[in-house]
Amino acid sequence: MNNSTLANYFTLERRYTRSINLERDFDDIEALKGYILTDKAIDVLGRILRGLTRENNSNCWTLTGVYGTGKSAFCHYLTCLLSPKNSNIYKLNSLIIESILKVDNDLIQHYKQLINNFPKQGFIRAIAVSQRESVTNTIIRALFIGLDNFKLKNKIHFQEQLEGFNELIKQGKNIQNSAIIALIKEIIIQAKTDLIFIIDELGKNLEYAVYNQGAEDVYLLQQLAELESINGNRVYILGILHQAFTEYGQRLAKIQRNEWAKIQGRFEDIPFTESVSQMMRLMGEAINLGKEIKDADTDRQEGNPSLSPLARVNSSLSSVSRGEDNRQEEFLQNFDDDFFQYERIVDYSQQWFDSLYQTLSVEKIDKSILEDIYPLHPLTALVLPTLCMRYAQNDRTLFTFITSDEPFSLKNFLTETVIDKDNLPTLKLDQVYDYFIESAGMGLTSRPNLQRWIEIYDLIADSKSLDEDSLRVLKVIGILNLVTITGITRATRQLVALGLCDLPQEEKVNYWQEKIDSLLKGGIITHRRQIDELRIWQGSDFNVDQELESYQEPESLVKLLSELRPLKPMVAQRHSYQTGTLRYFERHYLDTSSYLEKLKCDSDTADGYLGYWLAEDIPSSFPSSTVDGLPLIIITASNLTILRLRVREFSALNWLDKTAKELQADGVARKEVRYRLAEAERFLDDTLANVFDVREENNQCWIQGKLVNISSISHLNSELSRICEQVYPKSPILWNELINRRNLTAQGMMARRQLISAMINNSTLPKLGLTGYGPEVTMYFSLLQETGIHRQGEEIKSIGEGRQQVTNSQQLIGNSQQVTNSQQLTGNSQQVISQNSNHNLVNYNEQLISSQINNNITSDKNILKAPPRH
Repeated sequence: MNNSTLANYFTLERRYTRSINLERDFDDIEALKGYILTDKAIDVLGRILRGLTRENNSNCWTLTGVYGTGKSAFCHYLTCLLSPKNSNIYKLNSLIIESILKVDNDLIQHYKQLINNFPKQGFIRAIAVSQRESVTNTIIRALFIGLDNFKLKNKIHFQEQLEGFNELIKQGKNIQNSAIIALIKEIIIQAKTDLIFIIDELGKNLEYAVYNQGAEDVYLLQQLAELESINGNRVYILGILHQAFTEYGQRLAKIQRNEWAKIQGRFEDIPFTESVSQMMRLMGEAINLGKEIKDADTDRQEGNPSLSPLARVNSSLSSVSRGEDNRQEEFLQNFDDDFFQYERIVDYSQQWFDSLYQTLSVEKIDKSILEDIYPLHPLTALVLPTLCMRYAQNDRTLFTFITSDEPFSLKNFLTETVIDKDNLPTLKLDQVYDYFIESAGMGLTSRPNLQRWIEIYDLIADSKSLDEDSLRVLKVIGILNLVTITGITRATRQLVALGLCDLPQEEKVNYWQEKIDSLLKGGIITHRRQIDELRIWQGSDFNVDQELESYQEPESLVKLLSELRPLKPMVAQRHSYQTGTLRYFERHYLDTSSYLEKLKCDSDTADGYLGYWLAEDIPSSFPSSTVDGLPLIIITASNLTILRLRVREFSALNWLDKTAKELQADGVARKEVRYRLAEAERFLDDTLANVFDVREENNQCWIQGKLVNISSISHLNSELSRICEQVYPKSPILWNELINRRNLTAQGMMARRQLISAMINNSTLPKLGLTGYGPEVTMYFSLLQETGIHRQGEEIKSIGEGRQQVTNSQQLIGNSQQVTNSQQLTGNSQQVISQNSNHNLVNYNEQLISSQINNNITSDKNILKAPPRH
């Protein structure tokens, strides 16, 4: 026996059955062959048929269940059931349903009623597999597919309208729900039949709506659901979800979640969840023995999913013992180790079945299932379906846990785990904790039982100083606490200990019982003796949602945002880079209470004013400048409802965090509030970015009193630079951070004084007699040499004489504007030269150049209404 890893014996099927894609497999008869209506599928079909036959008013359904349970396959079957009567796929479908009619009298009645009234041309079957896109996009694509596969005389007319919708989508324009509804009505009138939308992965539409902070798009589903009968024909909707409709909206503000709940209320939600035993069988089908054994399995019948991997090995063993395999000796020689492992697994399964009989019998789990799911620990396989159903996210599901390469997954376990003669290892619940909770971190703040999540996660995170086995006990208890606190898999002492053993051996169980006792003595866990449950969480009596309901919002949206999310200035990047002068626009929130004619920047160093309009009533025009003559830009938003909800939620949580005295003593509630506060802050920032996205068609941008079409944030920044070039055209180009600033540093002031002294005393010397590389030398190069004001061996020239040099320098960096008012500084220079006292001369020149350096913007009253302050 060599020390091979489990990966040498087992392979994992990424898709243990051929996955169905509704768009790809539309009317594909091969995809329908072999489909079996399970008990769950029969139940779902009966409920939908009652709606299709008008026995009840249900016309919209959602199928909700975890990945891999056959929802898409069922929807493909339903799509085929509603195809034209003369099609081959309709006939095959009839055979499938008729095979079960004898055992389901209720279904017989509804099926016959459907057949008797079923239109010869079938339904218009508008099917689509959603992407991360708006509901509108998915509905339009579904209509395209439905019309392509339906015989209709005026089909081209409708397809052209859909093409027009697609063009609008490509241009980033919104399509009114009313236009889509009107088109659907026209189609139904022309087709004279019912229309059914079957949308797989509907959750992706809901995720998109959450990301884009809105319910308007999702509202289209409600409008479709509420459509009245059109000439006796109806619209039906069937959507596939992986979690409840409202769960996708957990990140929305509470008012939005309530709106989503109203939309969900129009749908009859049908849980498409198989029993735990069926889910364990599915897991077993995803876990196969290695390629060699599969190749040697002479009795395996291709495509027979009922023959489990271990059963196939057993069949091979039987054929060898009967002498039916001509390669007996070679077979036994090559696979002796594998058969040895198989025999150990059979023994392992029997021991666990005997030990967990009472627990397993409740879920109708037999020994063969335990054989199939190895190397998953029996309790791991028992808990996984419930854990995934309640808590799994899109990237953490039952079958990604089994087949992905992520840390702590089953595939990772197979690769890293070695089999030896003394141990048959299993993947236990503590590793499930690592995968679903530790790896996911607390990005799950919107999940159910948040307080329980937080307390379990934090307690285990704070217990890292414990020995490894004690931590493993905590993780197993934590997982079981999350799954149930009263059911058969609650965290009893015995079940926790068994969950940490590879085999139910008394010696091992006693070892883990001692670890449990140690944690109980340390007060880290508690034991509820009445129901025999170990618990890692204590809970909290503080109801966060109830407290938030009492929050009153007295302030305006402008004031709240100004306090909670103050805006930073926006820099005119290109202009600042090209001229060396940092120019920025102050940003403020505005509404109807703001006096537009009296707007003024808070800082006297700002170069412009950028306002964000927070009111539905938008003025027909805006001023071109502030009261003190600075350029004014206003951005308006077309939809502020979501922003108000976000601000209110963040403000309420912020208020609760600061004022609720109970949080000081209640650590669990305090952590919940702060987790939710951090999440609300992120959502508010995202909403602000989306609401004032200049790319949105309905948002407006007013620049200096004119309505301008802005295509992107970079376009807006380019406009800031353009405005600065227009408003401040005579700024000198001084590429020196020491002097080109609004307030000089102490080092800069000293260097300036030294430079002025050199200008007076050493005007004819090279570099004014300055040596080295000090700050006064860099000032000389930037201010005097690069501008041409001073040349080696000559006296200092006036700025006017050095003007050409400045212009040439300016052209080198791509700016053709004239730089400075030469007459003003020339006159001042002549005044300076006429001074008699060197001391007074230095002081006077320092004041003069200080003014020019600090402000470096010459007055231009023709451009600004008032003289600039720069």
